[in-house]
Amino acid sequence: ADNEVGQNNNYLKHVPIPDEIMAEDSASASIYRHANYRNVSIMQIINRLNYLDSIAKGEPKFTLICPGLHDGELMLNSIKDEIVKNPDSLFVIKPHPRGSNSYIDKYKYNNLEVSHEHIATLLANAKKVVVTYTSVGMESKYLNIETDVINIPGIISESPLLDKS
Repeated sequence: ADNEVGQNNNYLKHVPIPDEIMAEDSASASIYRHANYRNVSIMQIINRLNYLDSIAKGEPKFTLICPGLHDGELMLNSIKDEIVKNPDSLFVIKPHPRGSNSYIDKYKYNNLEVSHEHIATLLANAKKVVVTYTSVGMESKYLNIETDVINIPGIISESPLLDKS
């Protein structure tokens, strides 16, 4: 709220804000600006994404499904028709490493595989990436891989990928 942040050093009445904010993209920067942060800039180089430049893209082989921490079952349920209607296409799900992934056992399709390989290995051979709000969607866009964002009804989407501007 406007009355929560301040740069007047009165920390009993106001939360201090940083002198500078460096956002990864324009959507993130606009969120900071909307919250009255000052000196917001967009990073020219995002160090955590440097590994993407070393990915040697191979032959596109599969659709990579990358759920977020808590939405894997909702996501698979949303795209199960696509998996079933395309029995000759391979779908690979990379469960969130910290998520509860017991839901995967409910989805037994001949063309759906579960992978725990590093995301860089999977992105190298993905022809398409399906996400909800994970940062993997931004990474696949960076690599010019077709990226679909699943908007789950009734769930707030935090994905800047939905911003088409």
